[in-house]
Amino acid sequence: MVFNYKGKDAYMPMIIGLDYTFNKEFRIYRQGLYQLLVRAKSLGMQKVFLGFSASIEKRKLGAKAEPTHAYVQTKDSFNAEVVLGLSKHSNEVFAEA
Repeated sequence: MVFNYKGKDAYMPMIIGLDYTFNKEFRIYRQGLYQLLVRAKSLGMQKVFLGFSASIEKRKLGAKAEPTHAYVQTKDSFNAEVVLGLSKHSNEVFAEA
């Protein structure tokens, strides 16, 4: 199942629901993307925005990657600093174990 948003000249998937037990056999994710493109074309949409993940599957259907940037501002960076600290020392911890 795919829920889409229809803008003035663009079409975007909002939620894609899959039963992963059948995805490998029937390629449900790829079929969902394909049907989304068929529907966008039938509606005369000029653009289809497919999001950030599964780029290989999307390229197989003709999508091209567009460079993007994201900026984040936090008031409390404690968790980010803990993760950064763990990642810097992860080689040392595993070498000692």
